[in-house]
Amino acid sequence: MSERRSLDWVARHVVHLIATGTYAPGDRLPSVRQAEAEWGVSRLTVLRAYRRLGEQGILRGRTTTGYFVVGSSRVTELQENQRGLDRLYADVAKLIRRRGGGTLLGTLRHLATTAEAEARARPECAFVECTPVQAQAHAEEIEGRLRLPCPAVTTAALRDTVPPSVRVLITTTFHRAEVAAFARRHTIGVAEVEIEMASSLRRRLDAARDAVFFGVTAAVIEHVAADLGHAGRYEEVAPAELDRALAGAVRRAGRVVVLSPSLWEARPERWRDHPAIVPVTTQLTEPAWPRLADVLGVPLG
Repeated sequence: MSERRSLDWVARHVVHLIATGTYAPGDRLPSVRQAEAEWGVSRLTVLRAYRRLGEQGILRGRTTTGYFVVGSSRVTELQENQRGLDRLYADVAKLIRRRGGGTLLGTLRHLATTAEAEARARPECAFVECTPVQAQAHAEEIEGRLRLPCPAVTTAALRDTVPPSVRVLITTTFHRAEVAAFARRHTIGVAEVEIEMASSLRRRLDAARDAVFFGVTAAVIEHVAADLGHAGRYEEVAPAELDRALAGAVRRAGRVVVLSPSLWEARPERWRDHPAIVPVTTQLTEPAWPRLADVLGVPLG
């Protein structure tokens, strides 16, 4: 199991324990060491999951004193939702047993498979960004975290590519106005999320000997420099000059070349698979996830 999946698993497991009443507000969760032994994941994974739930207002505490369940509206909502699901399950189970023709578990698995197929054929949300690489990265992030199909849509292709089944368009602060204008005309909801530089990009830069950043405008470069806080070299490069700039930049061994999203999309074919060239990548901030899960009506891990 991957580190990221283990982190999601621990977070979902803790949420389930709280929602089902195993831990009530004020209760102390297993220590990081205990959780490692009981749940079969590393201490670092447990710690990251606890911190994630702390950022979501579900837990409080720290490694030295322990982590406790917070008595909050968020926890109350989790428990009320679980009780509602338990009642719904009892009603559905009774109906399935009355109909006969198969086991309860087999029937529910069939229904889950059918629901998954329908969700992919008729997605209810889509992520909108200005470039395909950004839109796709965030769409995959949502699908991985919330296990909900989420097509990627660019702002330029809103009119032609939003599936008719979509009821919520997700976007960032930068594009909220144009996405909201489209959504009003089509009676679609809009969910605005905050983003930050991806931790994977930061780790890549930390491991590099040095780095150079190419952007199309000074404004883009300033934004990237401020968000990354990395002491690399930042240069303004026009798409027509990118091939020459990349040829010079990759000569130094151990260097990472980071391209703004628009330059990443415009890079020449010969640079498509070069291991030293990476795009600026972002991720949703942790506080954005509970709100997004509420809007979409799915459980949050």
